[in-house]
Amino acid sequence: MFWYDCPHSYQLEKPLDDWAARQKPPVKVLRIPAVWTDQPEMVAYARLYYTLDRLGLAQQEAIPVFHAVRDRHQNLTTEKNTLKWAAKQGLDMEAVRTAYESKEVTDAVQAAPALRERYQVVEEPTVVVGGRLRTSPFQAGSSAETIRVLDHLYRTAAAH
Repeated sequence: MFWYDCPHSYQLEKPLDDWAARQKPPVKVLRIPAVWTDQPEMVAYARLYYTLDRLGLAQQEAIPVFHAVRDRHQNLTTEKNTLKWAAKQGLDMEAVRTAYESKEVTDAVQAAPALRERYQVVEEPTVVVGGRLRTSPFQAGSSAETIRVLDHLYRTAAAH
């Protein structure tokens, strides 16, 4: 679980992808935006994530979104701003608009808080393994340590 405006989520993104690719067979990381319903920015960034996911671009565009939000301090919490960003990325504007406004994306955004609660996530980023084992940079001490703990949790879950 992550949030595009979280510096720790940004720091964990590449190491997590690198770790997943090194596994045999490679591990597919399922990203879920962390959403607390009383946090409108989180809801808006969940909409951006699910829009990109619906288009099959969530993974490809993850670092560019983090870069825009965290490094360039761009506000991508509105449809207008999202479409301007998407145009600069060379994405199909009509496809982005259609996905952004779709019932499927709206339903996914509305379901996100329940997923956070289901996995008992209280901070972002949090990595959940096997639906029950969790770690985060706050628990492990750093992004690098999170990957080390994740590796242990993954091996533990695989053994059971």
